[in-house]
Amino acid sequence: MPEQTDFECIPLELVESVPARLGLDVWAALRGRRRFPSRAELKLRDLASIVQYMSLIAVIDGGRDFENRFVGDAVVRAHEVPINHRRFSEIALDMPVLMQRFQPLCRRVVDSGAPLAYRGRTGHDMARVVYTDFEGVLLPLGLQSVDYVMYVGTCTLQVNPPPLFAHS
Repeated sequence: MPEQTDFECIPLELVESVPARLGLDVWAALRGRRRFPSRAELKLRDLASIVQYMSLIAVIDGGRDFENRFVGDAVVRAHEVPINHRRFSEIALDMPVLMQRFQPLCRRVVDSGAPLAYRGRTGHDMARVVYTDFEGVLLPLGLQSVDYVMYVGTCTLQVNPPPLFAHS
């Protein structure tokens, strides 16, 4: 495991994660010729094969904060702290490095109205996560402006994660 977390944006066509690719395909089909589809058009029952790998993130105050409104089981298991129904500003108290990396990506999606893909590998600086390699897409949802961001992605869970509340 490296000392620092490696986190990079990648072109959408380089996404390898099967759930992320499927999420991107569903999003593209729903949006048609528009910039992005609305949250109301997204039906979780139609996403049954990837719902465990996704989160629906509400945009709060124009992107100054975000709130996880729905978090799939695989995403929940990848974190040692509760993340469902919590704002990013609250989660940052438990996982500051993750939020320092992830929140600006969500803001970028809100500001641009465009999807974004990223991948990386966790380092020793990333506390309270139980995964190593990760890849995901952030997909804008809204009517006139982005009011939700849909995350779909995968990660490799650690074989022997550190004990809960371990400090490094």
